[in-house]
Amino acid sequence: MVSRPTSTPCREAVEYLVFEVDPAHREQFIAVDDQIWTSALRSQRGFVAKEVWVDENQPGQVTLITYWSSYALWKAIPSDELEAIDERFTQAFGHPFTLIEEGHKIHRWFRVHQTLSSEE
Repeated sequence: MVSRPTSTPCREAVEYLVFEVDPAHREQFIAVDDQIWTSALRSQRGFVAKEVWVDENQPGQVTLITYWSSYALWKAIPSDELEAIDERFTQAFGHPFTLIEEGHKIHRWFRVHQTLSSEE
């Protein structure tokens, strides 16, 4: 295992969120998240990509993984702006949901290597 000095800035940061929603509203949750949250995040400096994962064994869970070019740029987004986006999302979705995990608050993931398929 290679240890990394804490003074070295992360090249890419990972935001990891898991939500619990009624399985009957899961697809709507994903669509509204894309419309509101993902659209807003795309315009932020440092946004790289976002993935949405679901587990067929837990149909009410939605995992959102967002990649940022740096932790500093991700955290530079003003909190009042994030609150406004969250309010728009909550109103547009219109159903209860619960944030059940914020993995990035426990871990400070960053990519050190990526291997892509050689298949076209």
